[in-house]
Amino acid sequence: MIKQILILIIIILIYVYFGLVGYSYLNDIISRTIMTVVIIPALIFSFLIIKITKKEHYFLFLAFIFFFIAFFLDFLAFLIWLIYGIFGETPDISPADYFWTASYFFFIYFLIMIIFLFRRLFVLNKNLIISFFLLYSFVYSFMIFLLKDVIFTPELVFFDYIYVIMDGIILALIIPLIIIFLKGLISKIYSYFFFGILLYAIGDILYNITFSFGIYYGGSFVDAFYSLAYLILSFGSYLFYSEMFKKT
Repeated sequence: MIKQILILIIIILIYVYFGLVGYSYLNDIISRTIMTVVIIPALIFSFLIIKITKKEHYFLFLAFIFFFIAFFLDFLAFLIWLIYGIFGETPDISPADYFWTASYFFFIYFLIMIIFLFRRLFVLNKNLIISFFLLYSFVYSFMIFLLKDVIFTPELVFFDYIYVIMDGIILALIIPLIIIFLKGLISKIYSYFFFGILLYAIGDILYNITFSFGIYYGGSFVDAFYSLAYLILSFGSYLFYSEMFKKT
């Protein structure tokens, strides 16, 4: 736990420094490298979890297949984004966006599987969840509509709408899971996945907002959300694998 906290603090301090000095090519490349590298442990340990859970825990097995695929797609996306950063200017829409878009579906499938595993614990107002999703989608979509004629191409508008819909679905799924975790009804080990994905969604929302207003830059506080999210998810994958390995 101490090592994990130290790593988190180091990542936070790096982005605090980036925020103080502002944009530079080197800071941008370091940030893209961090976001790419911190995904790798989650890839490795989610694959090992799949191997362990295959025989006895079918729905958990399916959940981590989706989790692994989501991370693999995100890894490819960030790798492409890193290569663009190193060798040239990053376009508004790149092949990385197609991988990121695809990864959303598998993160959503992962959350649905986890919800199914704990379905008996859910005593929530479904209308409240739906209302939250619709309100979020409406407010963000309205902002995109106002700005689209000024700074957006049609393709960029399409991806922004896709991202806002996917982020809304993820938030609508993750909030109930966090609620039942805070009530003490789910093992602490799952909190890494819940809060990691929550940070990811928040980072994505912040990226789209800052990009929309032309104030995003590589190495900004927005990248910190992505890096911390993937780091927490990697910690969770390691701890989950360690726990499952003890039971085998």
